[in-house]
Amino acid sequence: MTGNDYELSLNKLMILFLIEKAGLPLSNTQLSDFLLVSDYTDYFSLQTYIGQMIDARLLKSSKISSHTLYDITDAGCETLEYFKNHIPESIKDDMIIYLKKNKYDIKSKFDVVADYIPEKNGDFYVNCVAKEDNKNLIEINLRVTEKEEALKICDAWESKSHEIYKQLLYNLLE
Repeated sequence: MTGNDYELSLNKLMILFLIEKAGLPLSNTQLSDFLLVSDYTDYFSLQTYIGQMIDARLLKSSKISSHTLYDITDAGCETLEYFKNHIPESIKDDMIIYLKKNKYDIKSKFDVVADYIPEKNGDFYVNCVAKEDNKNLIEINLRVTEKEEALKICDAWESKSHEIYKQLLYNLLE
């Protein structure tokens, strides 16, 4: 593997690692903040890597308001798990420190919350919210009859809210 191929592979693995460790989709700006400021890559290369990783189905993108968010796919997780040891520990440590230092900024930019409340009649009231900059983008309230359904909706909202929002907008504006 040539030096350029190694750098290409390392930068792609770093993107996967950063998103996986963040535990939520990241915007282009959030990825750039770490990778560009730390001089791991340049802006145009980063955009190329992201595009290649979407094409390879290692990342998926979703548009929320005016922001595009990138999330790791199952294939991306498998790839990262297999090649994670190719990322030097010092770089992993830098990424983890960056995420810890910026966790409130990252999470407050796009906040997704779901919870349920048992009702007196045995039903469950489920509240799902997605926020951007502390303002509601979408809030969905559902009533279900089973606790398992409420739990499943909460779990699904945490991982699929961006896709649900995008699809809802598409359907409403069609």
